[in-house]
Amino acid sequence: MTSVTCVFAMELPVAASYSCQPHAHSCTELVLSDGSDGHIIRGDDAWPYSDGDLAVYQPGATHWVRNRRAGTHHCIGIIGCGADQLAMGVYPAGRDTTRHIAAIMAQARRHDPWRAN
Repeated sequence: MTSVTCVFAMELPVAASYSCQPHAHSCTELVLSDGSDGHIIRGDDAWPYSDGDLAVYQPGATHWVRNRRAGTHHCIGIIGCGADQLAMGVYPAGRDTTRHIAAIMAQARRHDPWRAN
């Protein structure tokens, strides 16, 4: 049986003109853009992304975002089920992907140990 482990799931509100620090993860990261757009920077490459796009980063890939428009980034880190075989890049998410990520984020909010009940 194939298994997947969710290492993290977070919603990151991003302001217009937001830029994060260069960083990397020890797992595959999926980031769904909700309302925002801009560029993902990886080395000398700058990949444009738009509202509704899904970015895929592989373990150890240093990256950062230069945002233009405010929105939310839904960030999920996963290990297993062949996630490390996904091609890095930016893709249109589509309805099914958006629905699945929304379900993961809702589950994460229900089990957030920092949230007051």
